[in-house]
Amino acid sequence: MIIQILGDEKDAIGNMDYVVVKDGEANLSEIVASSCTHILVNGGLDATEFSREKQTLLDIASKVRMGGTLQIKGVCLDTLCVSFMNNTVSTESYNHVIRNIISIHRTSDIIRTLSEVGIVLDTLSYNTIFYELQFSRTG
Repeated sequence: MIIQILGDEKDAIGNMDYVVVKDGEANLSEIVASSCTHILVNGGLDATEFSREKQTLLDIASKVRMGGTLQIKGVCLDTLCVSFMNNTVSTESYNHVIRNIISIHRTSDIIRTLSEVGIVLDTLSYNTIFYELQFSRTG
């Protein structure tokens, strides 16, 4: 099974199953544990209440099967602020990006939480004001 966890339904890709984070929470109860070969979290953490970050990550991790992959994309506060301060992102663009964000998460916290449950970081990349983390389940 391949699934998407989204902050906004308009970001859904093709015919893939998806869960949209609503009211700051991702309802993953319908997804069987260890059933996903790939999970794409696209803006899903940005739409999650900060107080639920760790539990949401653990819930997502529990759905990834052995040898499966997890991809997380979100807004990088560091690069967003630097871009804003350097005038490479306009005030209009800045406000467009942050208007639907409930919370910002540090990539280091995401990596640490997932590594504790056998989800290993493969790559970390930045694209303008966004980060992308690629993980695989090894244990």
